[in-house]
Amino acid sequence: MAQNESPARGEAAPVAFLHERAMDNLSFIRDTMARSAPLTAVSGWGAVVMGCTALAGAWVGSLRRSNDWWIWVWLAVAFAGCLAGFAGMALKSRQQRVPLFSAVGRNFALSLFPPIFAGVVLTEILYERELDGLMPGVWLMMYGVGVVTGGAFSVKVLPITGFCFIALGVCAFYPPVPIFSPLVGTLTYADLILAAGFGLIHIASGLYIAWRHDG
Repeated sequence: MAQNESPARGEAAPVAFLHERAMDNLSFIRDTMARSAPLTAVSGWGAVVMGCTALAGAWVGSLRRSNDWWIWVWLAVAFAGCLAGFAGMALKSRQQRVPLFSAVGRNFALSLFPPIFAGVVLTEILYERELDGLMPGVWLMMYGVGVVTGGAFSVKVLPITGFCFIALGVCAFYPPVPIFSPLVGTLTYADLILAAGFGLIHIASGLYIAWRHDG
């Protein structure tokens, strides 16, 4: 019959020290708290800069100096807005001494960027098929979806902001007037609704975040 194995005489049996277990438990608790805590590094002032850039872009884009002027202006606005938002988050995370690419930061990014990437692809398809009138709705809705899903890991105002973008996107798909007809000077319905979304909503939510979440 097999006998139970036992340590050899003179050999110390392995001992699980209490402090080692405590350190393991502490690491688990710390990691769990880091994953559940909201990402507060979203910069309100960065969002304000994004909004001001969009307001300026709406006016510049309405000038339509060439056939592709409008879309190239808004692509430049999107690029500048991404830089402003990322720079604001990087600066705020440094001030808060919180790593930007923590577990919750990665969840935020993985939720935000897929809808935005989908919007980029759809923009290319709409451009090739000369369906520029659908672009404002696509931009607003896809960005809104990204803000809602990413906002689930951040401050509470972000999902509300995202739903506002989605609502404006619906309005962009069902314009009460021709979407590229001038309404105020050279500004069209497309310019105005994009200014309302990427401009005014960014500024309003950015000011709220700056007030409630220290910048």
